[in-house]
Amino acid sequence: MLNSKSMQKKSRLKKLKSVRGKFVQIPFRGIIGAGPLREAIEERETTITVPQSTLPFPNRNYYGLRVSGDSMIEKDINSGDTILIKNQNTAKNGDIVVALVDNTEATLKTFYREKNHIRLQPANNDFKPILVDKNTPIEIQGVFVSVIEKSKEGEPVTLDSTGKYRALPLDQIICGDVLTELKKIPDGSVGLIVTSPPYNLKNSTGNGMKDGRGGKWANAALQKGYTHHNDNMPHDEYVKWQKNCLKEMLRILPEDGAIFYNHKWRVQGGLLQDRQDIVSGFPVRQIIIWRRKGGFNFNAGYFLPTYEVIYLIAKPRFTLASKANGHGDVWEFTQEMNNKHPAAFPVSLIDRIISSTKARIVLDPFMGSGTTAVSALNCKRNYIGIEISPEYCEMAEKRIKQHHSRLHNN
Repeated sequence: MLNSKSMQKKSRLKKLKSVRGKFVQIPFRGIIGAGPLREAIEERETTITVPQSTLPFPNRNYYGLRVSGDSMIEKDINSGDTILIKNQNTAKNGDIVVALVDNTEATLKTFYREKNHIRLQPANNDFKPILVDKNTPIEIQGVFVSVIEKSKEGEPVTLDSTGKYRALPLDQIICGDVLTELKKIPDGSVGLIVTSPPYNLKNSTGNGMKDGRGGKWANAALQKGYTHHNDNMPHDEYVKWQKNCLKEMLRILPEDGAIFYNHKWRVQGGLLQDRQDIVSGFPVRQIIIWRRKGGFNFNAGYFLPTYEVIYLIAKPRFTLASKANGHGDVWEFTQEMNNKHPAAFPVSLIDRIISSTKARIVLDPFMGSGTTAVSALNCKRNYIGIEISPEYCEMAEKRIKQHHSRLHNN
């Protein structure tokens, strides 16, 4: 949530000199939703540098925000734009404001005070006005001044001299290798990671997934593997890969961040693979059992497998959201059935995870068909997805767009 007191304290302008003129640094406060109401987002304290000439009143307090959403496009404020906000707590009709509604949800809209309510008006006919009645708290946290930097749609997100993103690619699916892309994300910048990697199922001594010879998985979608990953690495190589992924995930968490890492136990060559060879050395706080409802078993030699394990790997200051500690550690959710991806999460499972945390940015480095992004939208959080398969990236983008439309129409 944007904190008005800390905003005023930290909004003092720091003057810089340049051969081309005077520049100033102003606080960058993170992301503001230009769409349905979403929870306000707080990121690490950072600054952006702007020409002093962009500030109409240099002796006033200003800060920057990045826009997420399309509700103000008719005012030429587009998703991805960086905007300049004057820090003030009053507004007149027709001002574009940063409004905090009911102490929890923020939005960028045009302000109108009317007879029995305040109307927050979008500038896009696809969006409905937000009406705030007199019994609902509303706080003006600033008034829009100008667009500092336009989004560069279709261009890659720029990197700094260390190879890290200058600004996080929020609400985007990055099509690329997981380790390559994770290394571009700055330290401590993502509050929550929710993911389920490929399980290496084709490297199986049980003959069920191996070499297309049939067995208990003969009719399953995973028989063909993933489109750009064969799921058949030598076990030691697979373990090394996953540990390297977890190291990068842990690096990009703040001290109150967490990873929910879903995996599957199995018996190979008579030995239990409980994934300790992957998660050992990481701060595993708890395991959660996801018990899948339903399913089919084609092999008379085995009972029906019905569970997977979610490792909660948490930094020291991670705590659950209010009342989330009332959930048990065995969760029953029906597995995803109507999804072309061979191993999709159910949305309800990810809704449980995300809503149980206070994180504002959610990353899934094995995004697949986009379930984590859909759930992030449900929970009014920002998402970042990484996925190596162009087919799954396209599938995820299409699914997210359709879900956006459903949310807006509701």
